[in-house]
Amino acid sequence: MVVLGDRNVCQANKSLLKNLPYSNVDIIRTHGQFNNSLNSDLPTKKYLDKLHSLHELDIFSLNTQSSVNPDSNLNNQQIRCQYFSPHSFCKFRNNVMRAENQASFSILHNNVRSLRRNLENLQVHLLDELDYPFSVIGITETKITNSTGIDFNPHIPNYQFEQVPTPLSCGGVGMYVNSSLNYKVLEKASNEAFQALWIELEFLKGKNVICGVIYRQHNSPEQFQTYFDMTLERLSSTNKPIYLMGDFNIDLLKSETCDFSHNFLLSMQSYSFFPVIDKPTRIYNNSATLIDNILVNRIDLKLSSGNIVSDISDHYSQFCIIHSPSLKSRYHRTKIRDYSRFSEEDFITDISQTDWAGLTSNGSVDKRFSSFYNKLNKLVNKHAPLKIVSKRMAKQLSKPWITRGLRKSIKIKNDLFYSGDTATYKLYRNKILSLSRQSKRLYYQSYFSSNLNNMKKTWEGINALINKHRKTKLLSSLQLPDNRGTTQNQSEIANVLNHHFATVGPKLANSIPLLTRDFKDYLGDSNYSNSFFFDAVTSTEIEMEILSIPSNKAYGLYSCPVRLLKSARQAISHTLAELMNMSILTGIYPHKLKHAIVTPIYKADDETDPNNYRPISLLSVFNRIFEKLMYKRLKSFINRNDIFFTSQYGFRENCSTQHAILDILNKIQNNIDKRLFSCGIFIDLKKAFDTVDHSILLHKLHHYGIRGIINDWFSSYLSVRMQSTQIGSIVSNKERIVCGVPQGSVLGPLLFLIYVNDMHCSSKKFDFYLFADDTNLLYAENDLNKLEVVVNEELLKLCEWLNSNKLSLNVSKSNFVIFHPYQRKLNREVNLKILDNNSELVSLERKTYVKYLGVLIDGNLSWKHHINYISTKISKGIGIVARLRHLVPRTTLLNIYRSLIEPYISYGLVAWGQAANAHLNKIVILQKRVLRLMYFSDYTSHSAPLFACSGILPIKMLYFKLVASLLHDIENHCAPPNISELFTRSEQVHSYPTRFSVAGSFYVKQARTNHQLFSFSRVGAKIWNGIPPELRELRKAPFKRKLTHLLLKILETEEMNVDMRYIDLSSFRLYVN
Repeated sequence: MVVLGDRNVCQANKSLLKNLPYSNVDIIRTHGQFNNSLNSDLPTKKYLDKLHSLHELDIFSLNTQSSVNPDSNLNNQQIRCQYFSPHSFCKFRNNVMRAENQASFSILHNNVRSLRRNLENLQVHLLDELDYPFSVIGITETKITNSTGIDFNPHIPNYQFEQVPTPLSCGGVGMYVNSSLNYKVLEKASNEAFQALWIELEFLKGKNVICGVIYRQHNSPEQFQTYFDMTLERLSSTNKPIYLMGDFNIDLLKSETCDFSHNFLLSMQSYSFFPVIDKPTRIYNNSATLIDNILVNRIDLKLSSGNIVSDISDHYSQFCIIHSPSLKSRYHRTKIRDYSRFSEEDFITDISQTDWAGLTSNGSVDKRFSSFYNKLNKLVNKHAPLKIVSKRMAKQLSKPWITRGLRKSIKIKNDLFYSGDTATYKLYRNKILSLSRQSKRLYYQSYFSSNLNNMKKTWEGINALINKHRKTKLLSSLQLPDNRGTTQNQSEIANVLNHHFATVGPKLANSIPLLTRDFKDYLGDSNYSNSFFFDAVTSTEIEMEILSIPSNKAYGLYSCPVRLLKSARQAISHTLAELMNMSILTGIYPHKLKHAIVTPIYKADDETDPNNYRPISLLSVFNRIFEKLMYKRLKSFINRNDIFFTSQYGFRENCSTQHAILDILNKIQNNIDKRLFSCGIFIDLKKAFDTVDHSILLHKLHHYGIRGIINDWFSSYLSVRMQSTQIGSIVSNKERIVCGVPQGSVLGPLLFLIYVNDMHCSSKKFDFYLFADDTNLLYAENDLNKLEVVVNEELLKLCEWLNSNKLSLNVSKSNFVIFHPYQRKLNREVNLKILDNNSELVSLERKTYVKYLGVLIDGNLSWKHHINYISTKISKGIGIVARLRHLVPRTTLLNIYRSLIEPYISYGLVAWGQAANAHLNKIVILQKRVLRLMYFSDYTSHSAPLFACSGILPIKMLYFKLVASLLHDIENHCAPPNISELFTRSEQVHSYPTRFSVAGSFYVKQARTNHQLFSFSRVGAKIWNGIPPELRELRKAPFKRKLTHLLLKILETEEMNVDMRYIDLSSFRLYVN
């Protein structure tokens, strides 16, 4: 047999090569035999024909009880392996599909020789040209490693992607799975010998299908052969159809002369596998090898296969189409509104002519709401009926910049590729690549220019350019409770998840130890004197609430499309106002509005574990309207009566995470200035919102003044709530929710704040800092021994409060940090213990730094860890700018900077902006780098003009601006009391004139240490005092705009690295410390 792949081909073999069907006068490029109409098989030599029967190796019988010969069975397969151009494949596909009219399962394999480099070519020059929705696309030689794959998104529309990186410079495998298919990953294997990926696909009819893709490296053949044998043996025992594709780097044309190739074929036969590709997949001037293939283990299948010749890489692509009506995929069917014949004028006319008052004049609140909703829903269905659609991929979407002319040119380029005219082909190919890049650049420049003020469209374009798309996980398997295995039944998965979400709260509540104190002990003896009264709702309020509803959000059951609701608002607002007022007067909340549809969102780790899914609840749009009306009135009552704990910063007006961080930071800095040790304990509550006890919450509402019929209304609102979990088109059974505040609701966060409002009463020694369920405790002491004793005693008191309120502590996620002066080192370990749910003392983990509300705080307040953390984030954003700068206008790049980079710098900057210059300079360097990229400037060019030209502030000036803005909030009473109290008016301290005693100036405190010297309270006062009085008096927006203008002016006249903490805007002078 001729050894086509031998590099040392002897002269005799060379002469024989010329007579092979894979050579021509050119020696040899197979493409020379192709033309645009190629759709027929090429003649083959006898030794290649033998591949149909796997070399006539009679080493086993598929059925020992039968006289059927396995080779004859394989010969009867009538393997349709042919060579195709993309154009001829389309003709073949149409003929086959039209003739057979059956569902099919299809596979495509490509060795791309770097997915990062060839992803766009794969889409545009191959998949778009083939125009076929393959079920699975296997990719080999992705050349993606664990490090290079971090910033690369290999997304292809309508496919999900799984991959196995390579530990070497070559190799790596990936698999694109059609989005219409459910699948689970069976195995990922990677070493220096091979990379392998196996998945299992789920079908409505017939057995599930196992697909694998393998790339074998050019080393350790024995290691690969062992894995190959063991894996085929294990998977074959499942009795499921198996399809294995890949670049095995084993030339099947050498099977009679190469033992390794021969053994590979023996292994295939032993496990009933046969190849569907019998023609060379990689052809050079002096060699042709069959190293890429698709292997199947079913001999009863009707299939078509072949090689697709393209210029994606030096390997041809292989495909296999299995024609089987049993392989019907689980396409997701959904219902959508049909607006093709919708007339807003006709809809409003019908709505206006309806007797809404008559529908809602009699009966209970539930009956009235049902009558209202049923009539409205009937009208909605009349004008915008529901229609059922299947989310099938009809066609590969081409890139928008690939114009008609370029598409035609690509076809001509492909024809030249098959013609054998290599010189002309290369010239034409290079020209097309140049034109494609130019077309892409012009398209996006036009796109971003036309959508300059449309941020949604802008980000759609940016995400398309950087190939950023949300990766959705399809739930194909889930663990059953009580260790009963797993299930793949979609209905059962939905029911298991729904039960888990509905019962996780009660289970935690039941695990809480016996109570030693009652929750009422912490509320005090007397209730709040003022009571909450509900002001009647007006139709005008209803209309305003309807107009404020976001149109791009999803809502739950018993809803109305927001578009139609806004059209009908004037006609139905009076009825909705009467329904809300009736609900309040009777103390009954409509039952239909208490049913939530839950969507599970995968978080991390094991995909089959229900604990790794987060429930996202969708409630009725009418529920949103009713809750917003109650929320506004209840929040106003709470604010008027100062009910909330002053250090609770979550979900409150004029409060943010920034204020919470500043509050605790100021206390720590004061303690360090006094040479005290500060112990910060960061508490994590387990499923806090889900474990709220309804009876305790109602009692606390009564305590704070929400009494009488309003308390009954909240009781009705919380009771008999139901939920169902939806996965695709499958909806679970209903489950009753017996505890917790409604997830996804407007009132839920506010009710939780009321529930934990008395937590600070558990300890008189801790300073409490709260942001919803994020809890921080602080205690300072001069002696570490005493600090340990006191903190442990107070933690036991906190546990008593948690138990009495049926809240659970997540000990594994709770930890503490010791903040200390730089001169005072920790001379001993601090051992803090806390009670877990089993009433056992468990040690808390001590950390050198902790992440609190998105900011990394370390024991020395050096901010080194936080700056390193955000530097990594910023670098990734700069990488995106570097990739896009040739394609988009500079205005878009500036938008990217302000959206992807600046938020990381500005978040919490008022707290950490006083870090040492050695740390801050890391950010400055990155800012300079991104500006030089945007302006195509040299690495050594001066950056100050770039900052001034772009309107971007260096970090020190940005710090100045943010601190000044916060001081403006304090000046205008728009900041929390705890933050405002950090500053004292100069006239309140000195009775005599000073340089800062002008109206509106703050007293600059004396400082003993650097921590206090650069604290927010001191630096903020100096910054505010340096701002001209006429600028301070402006409103917030003009103030920030004018301040930015002045800072940029300073940038033009002063050094950009000046310490902005001591700059005087009124004269551009620098203060000395």
